[in-house]
Amino acid sequence: MTEKFKRTSIESYHNNCTLVAVKLMAQGRHTDEEILTAFRANGYKDDDGMSHYKWTKAAADLGFELETVKIPRPKGSKYITYDNDYAWWGEVTRRVDHGKYTLAQFIKDNPQGDFFISVVGHALCVRDGRVMDPNCRSSSLSRRVTGAKRVLNAPARLADGRRLEILVLKGKWDSAARARRAAAWQWCENYKATHGGQAPLLEDVLENTPLTKADVNWDLKRGRMELVN
Repeated sequence: MTEKFKRTSIESYHNNCTLVAVKLMAQGRHTDEEILTAFRANGYKDDDGMSHYKWTKAAADLGFELETVKIPRPKGSKYITYDNDYAWWGEVTRRVDHGKYTLAQFIKDNPQGDFFISVVGHALCVRDGRVMDPNCRSSSLSRRVTGAKRVLNAPARLADGRRLEILVLKGKWDSAARARRAAAWQWCENYKATHGGQAPLLEDVLENTPLTKADVNWDLKRGRMELVN
């Protein structure tokens, strides 16, 4: 790859949901290069997806302590025995007709804790019942869960109890990303005007504006926002 087209961040890769999930859970404890190195050691090929086993193995190699969460068979699931015309020597094959154990059901069954989750065609994180998915701001809770690992040593939640200062607004004028930041900036300015100049808590900004945790992570790394006590 030439220097001109060299990719410098995980976000620049296609099919990067597994990489993004691990980066998000790492909360800055690992660089993009460290994460990519661990993934490649487990068979990752640029711009391709990975199986649940392989991408969570890469996470374990980075130091995450993981515990497998058993995915239950919903009512209606059953094993079917059938003749497979393509099987060797006309053998009888068994397959499972899966019921749909959804992300919504998983969150209901696991309201607390940090998890790496694989759903059909995608990967994401769940923390204390909230979906953390920068690649999709409105992840469907009806997606079928195919694998889950509890993260036993996840870093502390991003900046609990700390206050957010928005220093610089960046982005295309007509973009949704800039609109979210502009709305958050205006809300923060109004808050400071009525609270003696004190910046609002990060949690309050996320709750009362369209700003996302992914936006905050992105801008913190680039010096456009800062967290203060």
